[in-house]
Amino acid sequence: MPVRVRSFCLLTFALASLAALALPPAVHAASAVHGRRVRAPADCAAALRIALPNTHITAASAVPSNDSLRAVGQKPYCRAEATVDAETHIVALLPDDWNGRFLMGGGGGYVGSVQNQFESTVHEGYATVGTDAGHTAHPLMAGWALRNDRRIADYGHRAVHRTAEVTKALERTHPLCAYPMTARYNGTGSTDDAAAFTCR
Repeated sequence: MPVRVRSFCLLTFALASLAALALPPAVHAASAVHGRRVRAPADCAAALRIALPNTHITAASAVPSNDSLRAVGQKPYCRAEATVDAETHIVALLPDDWNGRFLMGGGGGYVGSVQNQFESTVHEGYATVGTDAGHTAHPLMAGWALRNDRRIADYGHRAVHRTAEVTKALERTHPLCAYPMTARYNGTGSTDDAAAFTCR
């Protein structure tokens, strides 16, 4: 892998982790099962009704499972798509049986399309998301940046931060913790109160 591509992937992952850590816990309403959070399947449609600043939720659909798929490790989840700010596109995968952890996948080159190398981790219970880093283009072409400070800022840092921010809001039925921490119930207070949980 070229040094430039490898460096971008590492930078993207690092920025995603920092962005998630910097955000406050979200309000949740879910039941605890051995430290995991379980989403009602109908909750996926609720993503379309979430109003977020400068964000348009374009699609949200439940991806079901069955006994045959579960036998090979495929689990049900919610797939949500959104356009954030001017032209940052994201695809978030929110598992029904959530382990309380969040992973953001980076992309290669200059990205330019929604990429997420951690997509398969949704079947391990991770909430995961990918982004196009604020522009649509060939991953090895940089013409999109010519005389466009906004796209440069999106690619450099803003798209990753905003992607983490929006995904946290979509997953707001749970307290969202950055990997490797997990949301743990403190033992007191309502399970409908995010303050009753700690990321650790």
